[in-house]
Amino acid sequence: MGGPANPNAMQPRKPGRTRTAPPQTPGSWPSHARMRIYTLFGLTGVIYLMVGFVCLQLVWALGAGPQRFEEVLTGFGHPLYIAFHAITLVGVVFVG
Repeated sequence: MGGPANPNAMQPRKPGRTRTAPPQTPGSWPSHARMRIYTLFGLTGVIYLMVGFVCLQLVWALGAGPQRFEEVLTGFGHPLYIAFHAITLVGVVFVG
């Protein structure tokens, strides 16, 4: 991925007394460990969006009556919801 960039990209308005090195793009940018961490940090936003939808589901169930609210709470015992909440916990701890 690394290679020479536009040589005129960082050229000063008037020439200086010393020459500067030509600009280079980072060679290991996409595969750098720090970039992977930044990407994971950004992807936690998807988890928070899904948690928001779950909260909306709870509010709508609460508005539909106590029986519907109990059905939704019982549904949280499903293994997929438990896995989702575990992933959410990992994401929150990672961001924290």
